[in-house]
Amino acid sequence: MGIFSSAPDTREILQRRKEDCRIVGQRMSTLFYILVGSIIVAILQMILKLTLFYVVSFGLSIAFGVVTMGMPDDEDRFQKAGIYYIVSVVFSFIANLGFITMLANLVAAIMGILYIFSFVNAASDVLTGVDDQISISWDWLKMAYSILYISLIVAVLLAFTRVLAELALLVILAAAIGVIVFEIWMMVLLYKSGNALTRFANQPIPDDVSNVVVRNGVAVRKKQDMNAGGWQCICGKQNPKYSHTCSCGKTMADSEREKAEKRAALRNRTSSANRASEKTSASSTMSESRKNVELLKELKGLLDQGVITQEEFDAKKAELLRDIK
Repeated sequence: MGIFSSAPDTREILQRRKEDCRIVGQRMSTLFYILVGSIIVAILQMILKLTLFYVVSFGLSIAFGVVTMGMPDDEDRFQKAGIYYIVSVVFSFIANLGFITMLANLVAAIMGILYIFSFVNAASDVLTGVDDQISISWDWLKMAYSILYISLIVAVLLAFTRVLAELALLVILAAAIGVIVFEIWMMVLLYKSGNALTRFANQPIPDDVSNVVVRNGVAVRKKQDMNAGGWQCICGKQNPKYSHTCSCGKTMADSEREKAEKRAALRNRTSSANRASEKTSASSTMSESRKNVELLKELKGLLDQGVITQEEFDAKKAELLRDIK
């Protein structure tokens, strides 16, 4: 991601990547707020039916494309996406005015499709190495849009047949609902991506950059760094050792403190369960066994979160299983 030189200075490349991430993060946040504004204006336009709101909506759409064009990308995909979006908006405007309606709508649709795939591909790549979960979410959104467009093509073909015309209408209705859902999905991803990229850009460059390699002019951390010296947040996500803040917003210190609190609470509950088990009569043995089973399930969840180690889990498991027996 970003426009990098072929210079071998890893630290300089990291700095340029962070700067590009800062710019893209800020602009993605701006795109999110533009979309929120567009939704508000669209609602007001439907209620009040004033031409002013239509003009404002058109202006916000153009602003969306301009902001997108200003996002740095090594393959200029954001720039292309911005151009596709502006052309789509302009031809939609021409179609609404009643000029060459069919041709204008066709061009707007094609440009809209090109915009989606160009933007989503660029967004997925820019989040790679910054927040892989969000990057994968962008890939899923691209797949969802692919299914949507294929469904629309099938619906158009079915519309020409009398027998399946009603089915085509149902597919088009489902696609219309899908467009709304995907737009909301995209807004959420823009918000999360903006925050993730900004956090990444604000992190200091580590003194030791030996765990970073340069591929095609882009600084990428080595995979083994995630397993050696990294830390696991209480949310379950693995983080590199030079990152002090997880994508969920918790710092490493916050995560470790919550883990310690959960471990302390677990020790208290286990001790209480053991004392209760010793005092329980034969008639209540079944009830205590169920409690121990529930506690065992909770232990497994804490193991998955990284709160306790495998050795601690095995020891507690053996202790609880003895009580169950």
